[in-house]
Amino acid sequence: MMKQVLLIRDKIFAMERSMQAASNRMGQWVLEGRFCSKSAYEFFRLRREIITQPKMVWSSCIMPKNSFILWLGLKDRLLTRDKIQEFSEDKSCPLCTNLDESVDHLFFQCNVAKQVWLCVKQWLGISRSMSTLKAASKWIFKEAKGTWIQAKAKKIGLACVVYYIWEARNERIFKGNLMVLLLNSLIHALFLDDGCCGFCSENLVMCYGLSPEAGPVLMLLLGDGTCCKFVIGPF
Repeated sequence: MMKQVLLIRDKIFAMERSMQAASNRMGQWVLEGRFCSKSAYEFFRLRREIITQPKMVWSSCIMPKNSFILWLGLKDRLLTRDKIQEFSEDKSCPLCTNLDESVDHLFFQCNVAKQVWLCVKQWLGISRSMSTLKAASKWIFKEAKGTWIQAKAKKIGLACVVYYIWEARNERIFKGNLMVLLLNSLIHALFLDDGCCGFCSENLVMCYGLSPEAGPVLMLLLGDGTCCKFVIGPF
C-alpha cells in the first residue's frame, strides 16, 4: 500500500514539476476535510488525454516499462538531483560522484554511462556522438539507417540502457549498491543457462553475471543465446 502511495506521489510531482505545486494540487482534492477521489481521478484522466505520447518512444518492440522511463527522460521529468535541490544538499551524480546530476549527465556524460555506451554503440554500429537524451533519441528513432532488425535493435538498445542506468542509479542511492539491480528489475527477469540473471526483449538478451577473471560483467546476447561480444566490466 505504501509503495502505491509513493508511486502516486511521484507521478503528481513529475506532472507538477515541484513539490510545492504538487502539495497545492493535492490540497485541492480535500473538500471540507474529506478527500475527494473524484477530483483526483479527473486530474489523472485529463492528463492522460492531453499529454501527447511520442510515437517513437512507444514502439511495439520496446517493453512498456522501458518506454515509460525513456518518455519521462525526454519530458525532463525524471527526478534527478538537479530537480530536488530544495530537499537535498547533495547534487552529485550517484554513479560517478564527479559532477552534478541531470538527465543528460546521468545517461550520457557520467563516466559509468560513457562506459556502457562505448560498448553498446560499438555493438550496434553507431559512430555518431551522443551527448543528450533528446538528440540521441531523435537520431536513433528518426534518422538511423539500417535493416529492419538493425533499426529495431537500436531502439531497444536505447530504451534498455536508459532504463538500466536509471535503475542502477536508484539502487546506488537507496541501497548503496551499484551492481545488484542492474538488470534484475527489468521487465522479464529470467535465469539463463549459465546462472546469470537478465531479461529478454524479443531478439536481444541482456544479462549480468560474475566472471572469474574480470569480476562483475554485463553482456548482450542474441535471443538464441549466441554471444554478441558485448561485455562491460569489471566495475
